[in-house]
Amino acid sequence: MSDTVTVTFQLTSADVFRALAATIVRRYWLLLSLPVVGSLAVILAIVDPTTRGNLPGAGVAFLMALLIFAGLPYFQTRAVMKSPALRGPMRLTSSRVGIEYTTEHAQGSYDWAVVKRVIETRHAILIHLNPAGLQIVPKAQLTEADVASFRNVVRANVKGKVKVRGA
Repeated sequence: MSDTVTVTFQLTSADVFRALAATIVRRYWLLLSLPVVGSLAVILAIVDPTTRGNLPGAGVAFLMALLIFAGLPYFQTRAVMKSPALRGPMRLTSSRVGIEYTTEHAQGSYDWAVVKRVIETRHAILIHLNPAGLQIVPKAQLTEADVASFRNVVRANVKGKVKVRGA
């Protein structure tokens, strides 16, 4: 296993949207009950016509869930993608010291101590930073070897919660 791994990728709107949507679902999972309650109200209104008065409430539940789980990530993605730091390719180098990043318009680094959680989804590795930050590493643009190496470096160095796949 190498102590240093460098990955290069270009963040897209789809990468950012998926990451933000996954983060919102993980954080506000209890609000997923809104569409369930709305569905039950619609089914009840179909089965028992006397309960049709519940349909406006069901509509509100669906709209709230749509706003929270699709609208918020959409508007956040639009705001994030306006950043000049995200234009062009991004290079992350992870080592025992931390993660260094380089883009066309920005560069910097952060120590492993500021990483509070790492979660791997089907599409990306999400690195949550303290106090509030998110580094997205889209897996589709990397080789399997790069993803596995990056996982190993993260697993070896992050002191917070790490939920990555693979061995």
